[in-house]
Amino acid sequence: MPPELMARANWLLWRREKKGKVPYQADEPRRRAKSTDPATWASFDATRAAYKPQRDAGVGFALDGDGLAVIDIDGDTREQAIDLLHDTGCRYIEASPSGNGLHGWGLFDGELPRKQGIHDGISVEIYNSARYMSVTGNVINAGRFKELHSLHELSASLKRATATQSTQETQETQEAQETQVRGGVVPIGDEALKRFLPPTVGTRNKYLFALARHLKAQVPDASRADLRGIIKDWHRLALPTIGTQDFTESWGDFIRGWDAVRCPEGELLAELLKGVDDDLLPDGVPDDYGPKSLRLVKICQRLQHHAGNEPFFISARTTGDLLGIHYTNAANMLRALMADEVIELIQRGTRKDGQASQYRLVAGAAH
Repeated sequence: MPPELMARANWLLWRREKKGKVPYQADEPRRRAKSTDPATWASFDATRAAYKPQRDAGVGFALDGDGLAVIDIDGDTREQAIDLLHDTGCRYIEASPSGNGLHGWGLFDGELPRKQGIHDGISVEIYNSARYMSVTGNVINAGRFKELHSLHELSASLKRATATQSTQETQETQEAQETQVRGGVVPIGDEALKRFLPPTVGTRNKYLFALARHLKAQVPDASRADLRGIIKDWHRLALPTIGTQDFTESWGDFIRGWDAVRCPEGELLAELLKGVDDDLLPDGVPDDYGPKSLRLVKICQRLQHHAGNEPFFISARTTGDLLGIHYTNAANMLRALMADEVIELIQRGTRKDGQASQYRLVAGAAH
């Protein structure tokens, strides 16, 4: 879950009932919550603790006009829809509960000319107050919240939907198609799983490991039965591409990757690195490093602390995302840290298995 939302006590539960998605209070799960009444909201920790998969469909966040906004794209996960969110300024994007839509979050203060409509054939809803939005943590882009610099322009550009394009105007009718919740697992539908499907024969392990990292961040305490159900869905979707027909081979490879994950995607990594910029640098760091290099050193220090005496995992792509640079530049930066003996390479990652390289922090030998 995004730390910008986790830090606020605007959370609630929601359930699918005859009227649609109905909010409930985390502190008093039998009582309904209101998106306009802060007394019915709770902290993220309290809401997560109150969540019961046999009763609740998910968790949500109430927008109160205090500087946050969300763009809800219904029924469209195409590249064009993701590009629209990026162009508006969204750096945190996740899949909707059904897996068939997108939620893009960011910072915004101001009035919205229109909150619902069509933009270039895409159904768009925008909210920054008096509304709650389901939050899944099924991350597509895990960047920090940034100013939504083009949100006002997007809002003003929305066209009224025709009868065949009708946008859903109430919370109760939004996202009618939901994926079944298994155990304690956050729903992940076919559309969300498509992100982890191998494009060619020979890349199965790489994408299974990426899925393991994703699920390790979302549901670290998931049971084997929960995970098995998800991987069966993945295997069904991947069969047209992968050369391995036997489900047990993919299941076994996934479990091997699950057990090997040291640096989960999304939520846990974001939580692990929270406040990393305020950390003190270890001894032995060159004094001519720039801000991004110093931040990378601090990130490595955090990851090493988390891994204990074991090596930590980090890829060039993850490094690039964390520093806001291209992954090739990030790879060069990691090489520089190795050359300066700030970190040492323990094992290089392989494309075949899709695993990140393993490093150990050398600077500040106490770690």
